[in-house]
Amino acid sequence: VRGFVAFVDPKDERVMTSRQRTPTLAERTAWGLEKGWGIGASVERRFTEVVGLEGGLLLSRIQSSFKLDLNGAWEMSNKKVGLTLLTLGPNFHLLHDPGKVDLCLGPFLGYAIWSGKSYGALGESHKRDLDDGLGFGLQLGIDAPIHRTETGIWSVHGGVRYLDLSTDVDLETLGSKKIDVNPLILSAGLSYSF
Repeated sequence: VRGFVAFVDPKDERVMTSRQRTPTLAERTAWGLEKGWGIGASVERRFTEVVGLEGGLLLSRIQSSFKLDLNGAWEMSNKKVGLTLLTLGPNFHLLHDPGKVDLCLGPFLGYAIWSGKSYGALGESHKRDLDDGLGFGLQLGIDAPIHRTETGIWSVHGGVRYLDLSTDVDLETLGSKKIDVNPLILSAGLSYSF
């Protein structure tokens, strides 16, 4: 069982729009995800000393920014977008001596659930929704023992995950645009092995 805090760093990709609202009014927008933080937990069932299956949950809030430009007059709005990530995949334990440092590597399947936001700028409201979706990733984790009890071992946990993830961003009346989110997730916390 692992509990952790996580730093979430998505790819820096902007969604830009440009249109003429009227013959004399030009509108340009820019929206993008920035960095964020979250908390998570995972449970792993070891089938052998080397192979296990891990399921996890990450609840995170990622900063986002929206910029509206109307004929050169502009305003920016920032909101935190919710990202809930469910993961499942095998772990292959490269160092697996009980009571010693444990290093694992494995692929995983991640399902991302997004919460869209409305942004206020120049007296207007603009919404950006993101589609939920699946992605494939790779993770590397380490557990370093710090305390042994009669029933198990407490360890300090550290991990790195990369998820190949795309989503469609709804641009209201302007349709939608697919972007690559591809978050890099760095985590640190505690683990307990029975």
